[in-house]
Amino acid sequence: MSMHFHQRRFFAYLSGAPNLHTLSSVSSHSHTLVTTDRCVSLLSYGDSGYSLHKLEVDALRTGKADVVAAAAIERPETCQSRVAVAYAVGDALFLQVLAHHHGSIGNGDDAEASGCGTFQLEAAPTCMFSAQAAGPNGDVFYGVMVCCTDSMLAFGYIENEKEASTTGSATVCTRLNNDQFAAFFPELSTFTYTILAVDIYTSPGKDQGWVAFGCADGLVRVFHGSMRRGCLGGPFQTKDLQLNGPVTGVALFPKQKTAPNNSTSTWCCNLLVTCAIGQAVVYEDLYNTSTEDENSEVLVDSDTFDSIFAGITADIDLDGEVELLLGTDSQKWQRLSRSQWDLETFGAIYSLLWRDINHDGVPELLIASSTGIYVYEADPAFVINKVEHVLAALHTSSTTTK
Repeated sequence: MSMHFHQRRFFAYLSGAPNLHTLSSVSSHSHTLVTTDRCVSLLSYGDSGYSLHKLEVDALRTGKADVVAAAAIERPETCQSRVAVAYAVGDALFLQVLAHHHGSIGNGDDAEASGCGTFQLEAAPTCMFSAQAAGPNGDVFYGVMVCCTDSMLAFGYIENEKEASTTGSATVCTRLNNDQFAAFFPELSTFTYTILAVDIYTSPGKDQGWVAFGCADGLVRVFHGSMRRGCLGGPFQTKDLQLNGPVTGVALFPKQKTAPNNSTSTWCCNLLVTCAIGQAVVYEDLYNTSTEDENSEVLVDSDTFDSIFAGITADIDLDGEVELLLGTDSQKWQRLSRSQWDLETFGAIYSLLWRDINHDGVPELLIASSTGIYVYEADPAFVINKVEHVLAALHTSSTTTK
């Protein structure tokens, strides 16, 4: 049975033009950030269906400010999450942390927000992403990492597990100083490469995870660590890869391998890397191969594009194995290596996201092109057919073991 996607909504950008980080997921799945050079919006799903609402930021009302980047600060369930927005006014750079009010979404064109702190930046961010880290004495940091040309900064909240459980959280947003940064992120305190792309993957068992950084000079560094107090931490195993151009996207897709005797299982780390020069490379089992024996493959036809702006992994056909999707300058996302699965949109594709935004249990495909945001849903007939096959297989398995 062929897999089909149907376009459910199209949203023109409320203001400005997209970039490589236009779509940013939030793990709570309450909304998706849509960032252009003029505004930050929230894409969500409610009683009236899909909606896109501009986040009200005072500094952006005049139209004289340029948005540089945005990311979510994801805090514990007992605390409200925040959105961090980096913007420029002339030569001055700022980062503002905002609390958006869920009740305002759906009542108008804009989402109301209140300020929780404004900080001045010395350099323009090249990338921003949500981060959590466990520190000493029960402290946990919830915030955003701001990647600049040769340094990384962290802004957010330091929560103490013991104090929060007894008195609630009353912390304020702060910038980590050098000592605090080194305590929470020791492996990153000396990282001086210009980061353009980030991906983070946590194992389903929540016991280990990986972080991949793609850099302007073609370097890709992957960190593998364990989970501690709900946060990914070290000591890390690292792996460095080198491409021939700026890295536009990194997508981790680790896979669990079971030993022949089925007594133990291990994870092998696989990685999709996209490059600005028009090349996509897959690396398999990174930590079990030497530099000389790296198991890598340039994806078929990926070098025929002038530029590849985005790359993600997604189980598009719901068969348990991920497919690789590339967003290019030639107006298509592509599932390699079956060309019949290509789907065309209007304009170059800058950003892709695969997530369940409408909470029906099946992820949607979000595409940010130069013309706007496309929302694609899987064909219901295909999904129902797939579920029926799974239920039938489970029934057969249960009757066989009796």
